[in-house]
Amino acid sequence: MKKTLAMLLAVLFIVTLFGGCAGSTNNDAVNTPPASDGDKPTPDGGNEPDDNEPDSPYNLAAGKYETDEKGFPVQSYEYELPLSTTDEVFSLWTVCWTPQYIPESGFGSMPYPTYLKEETGVNIEYVIVSADNRQANFAVLMAADDLCDISATALSFYSGTIRSAIEDEWFVNLYDYKEYMPNYMYETASRDNVDVWSKIFYEDDIVIAFYNMYADPLAATGYCIRQDFCDKWGVDSASIDTFDELHSALEVFRDNGVSAPLSIFSSIELTPGFCFSGYNTSCYVNPYGLPVARKNLNGQLEFTLTTEDDRDLMTMLSTWFSEGLIDKNWASNDNTTVMGNTITTDKTAVCVFTPGEIADWEKQTTNPDCSWTALPRIKKTSDQKLMFGQSVTQISYGSWCISAKCENIPLVMSYCDWQYSPEGSIIISYGVPGLCWDYNDDGDIRLSDFILNNPDGLGVAWALCLHANNGLADAGLQIHPRKYAYDGGERLLEMHNTWLIDGYKGEMDVPTSMTFTEEQENEINEYSNEITTYINENYLAFLDGSKPMSEWDDYVSNLNALGLARCLEIYQEAYSDFMVRFG
Repeated sequence: MKKTLAMLLAVLFIVTLFGGCAGSTNNDAVNTPPASDGDKPTPDGGNEPDDNEPDSPYNLAAGKYETDEKGFPVQSYEYELPLSTTDEVFSLWTVCWTPQYIPESGFGSMPYPTYLKEETGVNIEYVIVSADNRQANFAVLMAADDLCDISATALSFYSGTIRSAIEDEWFVNLYDYKEYMPNYMYETASRDNVDVWSKIFYEDDIVIAFYNMYADPLAATGYCIRQDFCDKWGVDSASIDTFDELHSALEVFRDNGVSAPLSIFSSIELTPGFCFSGYNTSCYVNPYGLPVARKNLNGQLEFTLTTEDDRDLMTMLSTWFSEGLIDKNWASNDNTTVMGNTITTDKTAVCVFTPGEIADWEKQTTNPDCSWTALPRIKKTSDQKLMFGQSVTQISYGSWCISAKCENIPLVMSYCDWQYSPEGSIIISYGVPGLCWDYNDDGDIRLSDFILNNPDGLGVAWALCLHANNGLADAGLQIHPRKYAYDGGERLLEMHNTWLIDGYKGEMDVPTSMTFTEEQENEINEYSNEITTYINENYLAFLDGSKPMSEWDDYVSNLNALGLARCLEIYQEAYSDFMVRFG
């Protein structure tokens, strides 16, 4: 199967001649390291590095830590550095969101990767691929059977199942080398979270990737309001708790000349359940896949964007749009960056933000009084119980898979696992000490002027993505509040707490890590494109009135006829299997 796929992809991309592991897009030229004299390390011990020998060049963790009765580490493990004193070289395929700031000498010459090499002794050559080129580039690497030793977010571009990725020898089953990842296993087990566990353990004996995890999970994002507008026009922001109260505030802003009182995105939400929480649904319109599933109170699954709650929510939104309360240019708002002119020229009063970006928006705004503050999750009534979409995210977007052809899997795994250790977590979260951060007199970490007033003009969050862990692509244990480590950052950090729901149980949440069999995935894919297109063309049309709400029932009926009803049956089957496994 592997050879057949490689031949097909080779034919498909034979004329595509752009960089892969044999040549970086940023002058980090990477060639496959020559085979070692010895055999490839094997799970049963074969020729694995024996770092217990007195003259061993390795400082790996296997056999050096205590485990519980189930074989999991009982505490985090601190490595003796360097991990290696050899000259082995490993390639890492990843992405940089701000490639214009990478020097001609390549990403590997920058302070952060240089420091990682000095600390760990592990030589990494980086293959930086542009964000919009990753899918095609990954396909070329697979066609050539030339994946890098470590591939970031590879599972987003691999079209097969996780089991086939292992059986066809594309990626290593990390579980076979679990003794080399005590910190990753400790973090997985100690959180006692089914979504974390089932995400990492595809099956009881299969771990496919190192996922970027948060050491201090926070409620990531939510609606914020212009506090200076509230003060100016007599709006009590602290009392806004319900949709009726928010509606009244938006009317005040509109009547005082704010042209886009409420900003929404072209997909309405960016994170399911965060914007219009009181409807216990998701109005995120995924341009690439099916709607988010939720569980009703009878335990049956249903797709959001189709329920009676969704009808009620869309009725409210279309009414607000007709009243001039929603940005009339909402269909162009892919993200806050696109909305920059609206945000910085007093044209909007309520907008979704990640608190880490607010300070930069306040600085850029032409009004020197600009001040944003967080609104709580908006409900229908003050005493309403929220039951969907409010779980705090434990795992970020980034991940690393290790190639089955890697010449020294234990060392590469140890390098990955070090980034989940207490020391490694600090380094990857904050970057190079002295350059990016230091301790203040109270022993607290404080970001440096290099990050806070970055010479390239990057905001704090993006500067840290470039000069420390890029959690959007790469793995590691990231300290989530890192971007608030400066005097005054406490105000922004507190905004995250505004969105936490005390005692939240998530009665209507469906596990985010629920998986499907290959047959189920194939059948869903048969329907997905047509369903996705229909939703994007019709659901969004309800908002601006181009499609009247009287056609809602026809909209849902047509979706079911296109295969959404069958997809829901498959989701229910997968959910039942998940519950049998995890209870």
